[in-house]
Amino acid sequence: MKKIIWFLVIVTAIQLGVFTYYNHLLGNGANGPAAAAISNQTGTSAGDPVKLFNGQTDRVALSDSKNLAAYVDGQNTLHVKDLTNNKEVYTLSNEGKIDYITWIQDNGLLLGISTGSGWDKKLVVKTAMLSTNNVRTIRTIGPVSPTSTFKKMTFSPFTNDIYILVGNKSISKLYHVGTSGDFKMMDVSSYYIDDVLMASTRNELFFEDVKQGIPYLHSRDEKGNHRIEKNAVLLRVINDTLYYGKLDTGGNVTSVYTYEQGSSNKIMDLNKPVKPNHLLVKEDGTVIRVEDGKYVDLKTGNETTINGDGQATVKNNVLFKSSPSGTTLISL
Repeated sequence: MKKIIWFLVIVTAIQLGVFTYYNHLLGNGANGPAAAAISNQTGTSAGDPVKLFNGQTDRVALSDSKNLAAYVDGQNTLHVKDLTNNKEVYTLSNEGKIDYITWIQDNGLLLGISTGSGWDKKLVVKTAMLSTNNVRTIRTIGPVSPTSTFKKMTFSPFTNDIYILVGNKSISKLYHVGTSGDFKMMDVSSYYIDDVLMASTRNELFFEDVKQGIPYLHSRDEKGNHRIEKNAVLLRVINDTLYYGKLDTGGNVTSVYTYEQGSSNKIMDLNKPVKPNHLLVKEDGTVIRVEDGKYVDLKTGNETTINGDGQATVKNNVLFKSSPSGTTLISL
């Protein structure tokens, strides 16, 4: 019995040391009082539209709990709104042009910022922690080409790995930030990586590799690369399960599959081809087809009207409408 107790004590101490270091890397704010207070609240009910602000943007991100929405306005100011009371809880300005935002659970945000112009352009990775107002530079990439930008950032809350995909229409590069703070470029493909996602509880990377116009899906773990499917696109990762869409010759999704631990399973054929950026996978695995004025549950056929001006947009599994008159978040 004493051996078991000492084993648990040692394991707990190791875990505490790893997370304490990573919290320091992200800005010492992951467990602050503000974050703890927000995380105990409940998000908006399904279908409730929330107007974020009176302006247009394509940079919107929803926290893991769906209690907090972040967006960047036309003046490159980052805003965070608490959806439980529709109040703004955080702003950040004068950091440069914010090209990409994604959440680190409910504690803070990863920011992709571009500085300079022409061939002097650089891409800067930062973290912004809500509870401490601490902004921290993780890495500066560049100089890069004038057309290069942040294509994707993905973060695992369990392994604490961060992958950062940058590039333009012809060249892309993938970078990795480990728990020790090491930053390196990943040599996972000799072609063009167009998208990346991560499993939640293990260091498994999923990436979309384009060769001669055809996307190939792969997974990468400690054993190397593994091909999942040809002519397919990433949709979402839920826990450790990847959802992906099989494409027809026109680049539209005709069927949706899951992939986990080396095995693929078809979950549905679509009744008509759908563009990948018009599909959304909910947290329960429900597949949604999004149109300008409505979204459709592809399992039940139920339709829900989407309120708000502008074109409906799906980005990182967040549904919103945006026009010069305002940006509205659609809760699912």
